[in-house]
Amino acid sequence: MKWLLALAACLELFAPWVASHYVALPCNDQEALAIAEKAVKLINADRNRGYKYALDRIENVQKIIGNTRYYLEIEVRETVCHVLNPKSLRDCEIRRFTGTKADGDCEVLIQTTPDGTSHLDGYECDVSPDSRGDVVKQCPDCPALLSPDDDSVKHAAQVSRQKFNNESNHIHRFDIQEIARGYLVFQGRLSSVAVEYILKETTCRKNSDICTLELLLNPQIVFCKSDVSPGITGLEYIHQNCEFLNTQKAAVDGAGAVPEGEDTTNPAADGSVAPPVETDESVTHGDVVYDDITPQSDTETATLQNVRLPIDLPKRKRSAEAESSDSSEEIIPKVTVVFPKLPADPATCPGSHKYSKYG
Repeated sequence: MKWLLALAACLELFAPWVASHYVALPCNDQEALAIAEKAVKLINADRNRGYKYALDRIENVQKIIGNTRYYLEIEVRETVCHVLNPKSLRDCEIRRFTGTKADGDCEVLIQTTPDGTSHLDGYECDVSPDSRGDVVKQCPDCPALLSPDDDSVKHAAQVSRQKFNNESNHIHRFDIQEIARGYLVFQGRLSSVAVEYILKETTCRKNSDICTLELLLNPQIVFCKSDVSPGITGLEYIHQNCEFLNTQKAAVDGAGAVPEGEDTTNPAADGSVAPPVETDESVTHGDVVYDDITPQSDTETATLQNVRLPIDLPKRKRSAEAESSDSSEEIIPKVTVVFPKLPADPATCPGSHKYSKYG
């Protein structure tokens, strides 16, 4: 009898939405918009890889009667701000179609409290970039998106990392934490490889193979954009722009967020203050030397994710039109939750898109 009571308690704790009654909210309702925007902020705060999402359209909003738990189906667009960038979402530019935009769907279970705070009970996002064929139809000369696992993209990231370490004023070496995006850029008969990646400060000295066992309490994180193009006699030209990011992500609901205009950089390892943006437009001549230090695994280098946090959720399929990119999933063994399949408000759902498809 005791185990039956325990089972009943668990079912009530982990799946209250199964036995509860939902009421559909209009997709153009202010309450629906507010909870959808909050859900996107929480999703961005929970992720450590890839780029921030922005709310594009509300497809379905359900609220449990007499409760503050919501079920959402929303469409999101990828921005150009990495999730580690403390910049406010409202200041992040949406990735354009000509840059191979990425969009997709999220299902969310979110709960709010009377004091205005909120937390995710579970979410799943299936986001992928437009197909190359769709981009070529509108823009034949636009850069072609490459997989982060492509050898040319890995090479571009490694030689750019080496350049950063050689020219930085830091005593510590920075290693690649994530290759976020790679492109093939067409330049007449020649082409170059552009790469966007995250560097993380290590305990290793720049010019030594010796690494200390001490942990850095607040390692610096750097977001870099690099363009690597071939030169004469096998030389490579590297154009690079790197930005130091604040490793403490801004608070989701505004509390603790970095004030506008405040310097978010961290002091360098040698005690000096690193500039907020380190730009290097110079051309590197000579043979490029790079090593094989690649801290991330192949599956970890994906630019887009199907996220299953904090509950192990069933994967949602996207439309057949989209070509899925490689994805990285972080799965935590939790109680399996099945999202409720409920009809949306027929009069107002889905809502209108906030962003143009070709914008």
